[in-house]
Amino acid sequence: MHKNFGFSLGLIVLFFLSASKADALGLEGVGGWEEDSHASGFAFYGLSGTYTLRDPIALLGKVEGSYLYYQYGSSDDLTRVTSPGVRLMSGIKVQLKGSMGFLLGGVEQRWNRTVERSSTGVLSAHTDPQRAAVVQGMIDARLSKAWSMNLFADYGAANHYRFTRLALKRQVHFGPVPPGILFLGIEGIAQGNKDIFTVQEGGLIELHLGRGPASVMVKAGNKESWSSDHSHQGGAYVGIGLYTQFK
Repeated sequence: MHKNFGFSLGLIVLFFLSASKADALGLEGVGGWEEDSHASGFAFYGLSGTYTLRDPIALLGKVEGSYLYYQYGSSDDLTRVTSPGVRLMSGIKVQLKGSMGFLLGGVEQRWNRTVERSSTGVLSAHTDPQRAAVVQGMIDARLSKAWSMNLFADYGAANHYRFTRLALKRQVHFGPVPPGILFLGIEGIAQGNKDIFTVQEGGLIELHLGRGPASVMVKAGNKESWSSDHSHQGGAYVGIGLYTQFK
């Protein structure tokens, strides 16, 4: 597996270098953070490069770092998992008028640390490094002058974690209104693995700065989680999202 990881890294580095020398690489940064009222959540930041092959098709390479943390069980028998990781992905992006989509595949390295506690203290703690495949895809479509839709799906085989998000948003200003263009929307999220499954629904506010080189999003809503021991947690979640177009 380490040979496949090195080969994937080499391909992506070569892609970035060759495209940069050709002055044809579009660079974007996407990041975010989310946490619920039970101190479970995740944070990530990814840098992607797009190299147009033939309109509307382009090559897409992406490097992403992330940190996942969650817990399940009761106060008498609590399991806490933290999982930092890094991904290297590449694939195809299709850009149409007002819409775009991409499909990526690659390799993910994670370091999963599990701590099991009881009312008397720590029972066990261990770190499990894992390297496995990852698949990621997105469709972002303009439905009308006012409405747009975003569907995002992700699967990481290292900890068998699935994440799916569907968002609908409406532009409330039809033109550059300082300091930018405002969107209001709703989202639904389903995510989890064999340890925990979560369903979320909430609202969002998104501000596009200028003509689209950057945007910031703030969101909040309700979150329901079910763990493998059949326990249930309900509560709220908050999050932020950031996007920057460097070139």
